[in-house]
Amino acid sequence: MRVPVRSLAVVAAAAATLLAVAPASATPAPPTTTTNPAAAAAGWLAGQFSTDHITVFGDTAGSTASALFGLAESGTGSELIHAAASYLAANAVTVADLGATATIKAGAVAKIALAEMVAGNDPRSVVPGHDLVAALQGAQCMPSTVPACSPIGAGNNIGASIDEALILMAQSRAALAYATPAPSADAIGYFLRLRSSDGAFTWSATPPTDTSNDDVDSTGFALMALQAITAAHQIPSTLTADVAGAITAAKAWLVGQRTTGGFWQSCFNGSCTPSVDSSGTAAAGLAAVGADVSATKAWIVSQQITTGPTFGATATRGALSCGDQSSGCSNAFSTWDGLLALGGTSLATLTAANATPGTAVLALAPATTSASTVIAGGQLTARAAGLTPGEQVAVTLHSAPVGLGTVTADPAGTASITFTVPATVPPGTHTVSFAGLASGLVSTSGSFTVLA
Repeated sequence: MRVPVRSLAVVAAAAATLLAVAPASATPAPPTTTTNPAAAAAGWLAGQFSTDHITVFGDTAGSTASALFGLAESGTGSELIHAAASYLAANAVTVADLGATATIKAGAVAKIALAEMVAGNDPRSVVPGHDLVAALQGAQCMPSTVPACSPIGAGNNIGASIDEALILMAQSRAALAYATPAPSADAIGYFLRLRSSDGAFTWSATPPTDTSNDDVDSTGFALMALQAITAAHQIPSTLTADVAGAITAAKAWLVGQRTTGGFWQSCFNGSCTPSVDSSGTAAAGLAAVGADVSATKAWIVSQQITTGPTFGATATRGALSCGDQSSGCSNAFSTWDGLLALGGTSLATLTAANATPGTAVLALAPATTSASTVIAGGQLTARAAGLTPGEQVAVTLHSAPVGLGTVTADPAGTASITFTVPATVPPGTHTVSFAGLASGLVSTSGSFTVLA
């Protein structure tokens, strides 16, 4: 078959365009990088999402809401925040047993309601056919409840004092935003009974008889809740002094538990280790009542992981470390709770209104070289970390670019090369760059000198 000359010209032009626009060996556009610790932590957290949700330890809705809070604290990832809020609204009926009076999970309702308010949605209408604020009002044990329930003031089916703190924050925030009922005297009274004699709040939803269940995380959330109740300006006069006293005592207890390094510890079976997770929630609670948490923020930043891969299933760079993951901790928990401290805004007032689209990943550290001086014809080893495990990495000698070939990043995301400095390289300062052909990440070494 003979192809017309004009058709050949069109085909040739199209081929030329394709070659010009997308050469087969082109390096992908580099991702947005940052040196801001909170933005980088949010970027790592965003990478853990499956489209619009995240699952940690089998919990999807709770994890998604917590991650939403973390992203909002960073002021980035607006599109992911709204996607997560949509996921929560679409699954709220199932997750919280909305509409089921006996089995409704008040803590889950409260957390979803808070997440929706953070994202800028109205919790009274975001879930079709359900008003989350009204559901919270109806999901509390009150003297008039039939059949009788206990304890009076508690939310239905809560499993921890943090659930009750979330309920009080959601109700207080809604009261200010929509003029809905503020937390009742019974609800506040029940919550105050979850304190130990030393001012701490217990992790349990059962009033304590001693201090054995004192909990840093629960006390941090309690301070956010107590401040939210106060801000709603609707505390029954009979409880005003009790709420103020609870804030003072909880604040003093938390400050007393903080180490000289600015962090709090997590203790299990008699063994205590520094905890970003607990430090994040404790600092968020203290910040809500005006305490200085700058030392804690600095410590949390020092726990950011700066090695290992940036992308992929084994990504760690940018996360806020939970420490020894073999003990059952999670970098996701540490990262979203650490962001509560770095952002410094209580869940009762946090908003994503000014969050920017997209997230950034932690910028790669400069590549290293084995020597600061080398002669032309001599050998030099260069190394870069934070790349995607298994990706091909193009290595280039600068200033006048000289391709040194490609290497493969190892399972830890590290790439290295030992090369002979070409005899044609002029004396002076030079650098080596590593460019991931899959990730687009680039790491450039500091200058080294080629001697004459």
